[in-house]
Amino acid sequence: EQGDRKFQLGNELGAEDAAEIMRARYGHVIGVLGSSDAGKTCFLSSLYLMASGGSLPAPFQFAGSLTLQAFEDRARGLREWKDGTLPQQLADHTVLSDPRQPSLLHLAVRESDKTRRRFDLLLTDLPGEWTDKLVLHANFAQSFRFLQRADGIILVVDGTILLSEQRHVELQRMRYFTQRLANDVNISRDTPFVIVVSKSDEIAMKMPPAANDLTQYVKDLGYPATAISVASFSRRPDEVKSGKIGRAHV
Repeated sequence: EQGDRKFQLGNELGAEDAAEIMRARYGHVIGVLGSSDAGKTCFLSSLYLMASGGSLPAPFQFAGSLTLQAFEDRARGLREWKDGTLPQQLADHTVLSDPRQPSLLHLAVRESDKTRRRFDLLLTDLPGEWTDKLVLHANFAQSFRFLQRADGIILVVDGTILLSEQRHVELQRMRYFTQRLANDVNISRDTPFVIVVSKSDEIAMKMPPAANDLTQYVKDLGYPATAISVASFSRRPDEVKSGKIGRAHV
């Protein structure tokens, strides 16, 4: 810090850091939620690598980040493949510096057309344990109250589980979770939900029926909701490219 000017270290942003950014310009808060090992951190890392590598869908372009170090820390293991093979565990489990407070990652994108509009995205990277706690305990909703300000919710679910014998258990857990978000966290009913079916390269980019069931359940709670299949880092690159997104199911 020099005088009244603050220099970002590039690590995760806390609530006060995010508030400072939003005082200067509007920041779109996006909750990226889901169970442990669902693929949340891989999704965020893939988004960052696509943005910084100029691979975002048109007309969006990377316009910088105040949390470059935090993104790089998450992507480090993904840059260290052995013999061209993805490691068994693609990303470390998220650990918050303060387990009681959410951390946010900043990613700015700009439209390449005449408007050149800029969007500052503030994306959460929360441990899957937070999801487990909210499912089991309604009073844990207070930790999610910051999402009352959210512009959107991305709910990441493991596609391989949704096509396995455990699909009914996971579907019921996600129903409980979204019900808690609606009734205990009290997220506004005009907040759009996107159900991201992760690891879709391992299920041939199919949309599991359980994902459609979950999407309908979220709609029945009163939210706009869609489902998309995503392959953040493909284990079958000859069949499915990393970063591929399937057609949205409304």
